[in-house]
Amino acid sequence: MSLPARDLLDVRLSEAYGREGCPICAVRARSERAALDSMVTEGVMDIATRGRLERSEGFCRRHLRELIIAERDGPGSLLGSGILYRTVLGRRLEIVRRGSGAKGRGLRAILGLAAKRPPCIACAQGTSGVEIALGRSVERAQDPAWADAMARAPFCLDDLIDLWRASKDEAALTPILRRQLERLTDLEHRLAGFIDHSSFERRLEMTDRERDSVAEAAAALGGDGD
Repeated sequence: MSLPARDLLDVRLSEAYGREGCPICAVRARSERAALDSMVTEGVMDIATRGRLERSEGFCRRHLRELIIAERDGPGSLLGSGILYRTVLGRRLEIVRRGSGAKGRGLRAILGLAAKRPPCIACAQGTSGVEIALGRSVERAQDPAWADAMARAPFCLDDLIDLWRASKDEAALTPILRRQLERLTDLEHRLAGFIDHSSFERRLEMTDRERDSVAEAAAALGGDGD
């Protein structure tokens, strides 16, 4: 899909609206992946970045796991991931080791500290990318081509709500939100049909759209990662 573009942000957002899934989920995934790619290629070689990572641990569980996936998909030898993993593991074990000789309140305090997770660098970049995408989407809703793309896009429910919140009662969003609500209401009805027709004696009455509704609901409620 190629929508009228004023700048590079419009071009990238247009690409997200041209994908099959939720466009905001696509922006989030792309932004998070960019953070991971940056860390495994450039961040590990930068002393200041590695120091900040060592102090904060830097990533949530999911993105720590995806570091190695990001590097495997590139030309790297996993050296970057290895360096980052050693940094994070060393920092966490430093805290955990304090509990080996502790008891009672002291042990509970140490374990509480060890269980705390810092703000994730990749999640933060994903959140920032989404906020920018939502704001620009609201702006571009004035354009008929963009408005049509937004009305037809399979937003997940959480991102649709965030788009609504970002709109601040912008009139151009009203028909878009109405069509999106119709789409999700139709999904609700098809799920009901899937359930009603799942019994053995009624299985032949199930339509393809009812059968597809479960996977669509998973994306609508759980997000549509890239």
